[in-house]
Amino acid sequence: LGTGQVVPILNVPDLMKSAVKTAAAPARAPVAAGRAPAKQKSILIVEDSKVTEIGSEGGMHQNSTGTIQVEVPPAATPVTLPVQATQYEKERELPGELPDTSFFTYAANFGPDETTFEKPVTIRIANSLGFAPGTSIPVGVWNTEKLVWEHAALAKVTPDGKWAEYQITH
Repeated sequence: LGTGQVVPILNVPDLMKSAVKTAAAPARAPVAAGRAPAKQKSILIVEDSKVTEIGSEGGMHQNSTGTIQVEVPPAATPVTLPVQATQYEKERELPGELPDTSFFTYAANFGPDETTFEKPVTIRIANSLGFAPGTSIPVGVWNTEKLVWEHAALAKVTPDGKWAEYQITH
């Protein structure tokens, strides 16, 4: 996933699904009038291979490396969803440039796309950067129509310091 580490499982359907998503993604930034477009390198992101089916009874999903947890409460969704979480390790893996007032900490892509829950789900991302318990971390969501980051929530490092945790409905 962009860390330079060997990933023990490479699922070809996951690779193809990721390639299609990457190829279909819009350009990162519009070209300014009178300027030649900059050459952009394509980044292929292999989606996490672990998927958890979660229905109206709720449930817990953990990605294959154990660094992301998605806790869906009962009655948050009326249908069964294939929940998936892929962690991004480098800023270059993001779909667009971060605002000047922001910097890269943690990033993930959650599936299925375009899902809105009827109750907030709890997201936990391992605090691998060692932020102190109680530290607040802004959470942004990439708007695929406007091609900008939008504020979505505020994560807080758990009292034991192990996780950055927040709630969100989409």
